[in-house]
Amino acid sequence: MEAFAKQLEKFTAHAKNALFAAFAIAHKADIKEAQDAHLLAALLCEKGSLAYNILKVNGVKTNPQKKTVVAQNAGNPPPAFDATVKNIIKKAASIAAFYGHSYVGTEHLLFGLVKHSSLLEHEKKYAKIVSQLEYILE
Repeated sequence: MEAFAKQLEKFTAHAKNALFAAFAIAHKADIKEAQDAHLLAALLCEKGSLAYNILKVNGVKTNPQKKTVVAQNAGNPPPAFDATVKNIIKKAASIAAFYGHSYVGTEHLLFGLVKHSSLLEHEKKYAKIVSQLEYILE
């Protein structure tokens, strides 16, 4: 729990919200670990974030379940993520570090999603999403 909280210190408010929302969506569906589809749905709910803007501009839609609030205090267990989402989070942190960004934002999470999940590959504007992300990160 402490390690997870420490890791989250480097995440922006939007990125933290997206991670907790992904877990909340999974929890509401009675799934123990958040999956890549839950993270995508959460990013599409995080209005005002870079990932939200990129996804909306490119017409990406999903059926995100209504975001439920997960209390973020010490009494609650940390969110659980499946192996794919853990890899997405690691990729997001490493790409932020690679580009010299001090915080991990939703754009980094979206980049990790693009690199470690096939969810967006079917989108007509997949190549455009990837190039927009690369441009923003540079």
